[in-house]
Amino acid sequence: MSKIKCRFCNSILNDVVGQCGDNDSLFALKCNDCGLVQLSSFSHITKTMYEGQKYADLTWDSRKNEILWNKKRIHLLTKLLPEIKNMNGLDYGCGAGGFLEYGRNELKNLIGYDINPHVCKQNNEFGFDCVNELKEIPFDPEILLLFHVLEHIKHPSELIRDILIIFKRIKKIVIEVPNTQEVLNYVFQCNKYKLTHYSSNHLYYFTYNTLKNIVNTLNLNIIYETGIQRYSLGNTFGWLNDGKRGGQNIYTIFNDKLLNEYYEKVLIDAKLCDSIFIICEYDN
Repeated sequence: MSKIKCRFCNSILNDVVGQCGDNDSLFALKCNDCGLVQLSSFSHITKTMYEGQKYADLTWDSRKNEILWNKKRIHLLTKLLPEIKNMNGLDYGCGAGGFLEYGRNELKNLIGYDINPHVCKQNNEFGFDCVNELKEIPFDPEILLLFHVLEHIKHPSELIRDILIIFKRIKKIVIEVPNTQEVLNYVFQCNKYKLTHYSSNHLYYFTYNTLKNIVNTLNLNIIYETGIQRYSLGNTFGWLNDGKRGGQNIYTIFNDKLLNEYYEKVLIDAKLCDSIFIICEYDN
């Protein structure tokens, strides 16, 4: 493998930490200087791959599975930012509209943006406001919501900077990304899970520290830093015992609500949860 430079700090990427399960020609490489994990190549990512009907179909298939995740996001936002009820929000990269469905009742106005026109059309048919062009947004957003978006973007810092230039009233930015130091990958180092964790559509693999580095380049101030555990204890046991997802449907004894709430708390406190959740303040 020829020398590849870190897309963030321009150092040489030497440390191979994984291989993509869906494309064995792609490797996850860690920068020894800034610590950011990224794929060995971004050349397979094109704008058109996210615009087609096939991608829209995959998005819709995942919507029901994300209901609990979106309820957790709403809970965190209304708890940490009670003023959100008086704010206009932009859910950038909204996908199937799961957050739009639950968040529209919690914000003054909420609109989604997605690059896929089929996704936008379906969202609007469901009654969720969604646009395919940023210029079509009918109000000035005051809060930018980025749920599992930055890991797909070739230049995350530039994306946020461009949005802030367009929408000058944005004061809060909410970012949620997968945590590459989650318990299955970092503590247990489950090989079967790693093949799912490292995939060709995720260009970056963030930790709390490397995400903070990205945010700092934009002069954003992190006012809240926490996490979300999207997958249950039963799912974790499924990976450890059987090497596959869906353990919550087999080891149902571990589906107890209080048990999973405590499991999530332990992982969040140790920064081993599967998703990092931060709220930033922008003073322009």
